[in-house]
Amino acid sequence: ALYSAESAQYIKYVALPNVQVYNNASTDTTLTENSNYGCSEQIALDCLDLLASYLFQTGFLCKKAVRGRIEEWQDILLNLLQSSDVCRRWFAANYLFNTPNRFYQYLLDCPMSDVRASFAFIIVTLAKLNIPNPLLSLSKLNT
Repeated sequence: ALYSAESAQYIKYVALPNVQVYNNASTDTTLTENSNYGCSEQIALDCLDLLASYLFQTGFLCKKAVRGRIEEWQDILLNLLQSSDVCRRWFAANYLFNTPNRFYQYLLDCPMSDVRASFAFIIVTLAKLNIPNPLLSLSKLNT
């Protein structure tokens, strides 16, 4: 039952500790040269995949009573996106640009104003986080 409060709580339960573990590993300079950092980054990517899949396939489409406050989901997602350039590029390539109607679906067609505002905030924050990064071609985004 994907459209239940229990499944939403389970996704949060799985995602939130992994966000905290990865953020702690990425700030520790001794781990950046260690293989644990790569493992932590892979966990962050897996967590981001789980979270984004849930949000775009279920969470943004269900009633507020089921998913809870959108700001909680937004905070978890943005913490993962802030954690690394790899996570941001992967998210943009796989969840924003890989689906042609994603922007229309969540910015224009969505009947829930909190979802529209949250999606717009995610896009703006993602753009701001990528300001210092070099420009990439679309072919490099898919790698």
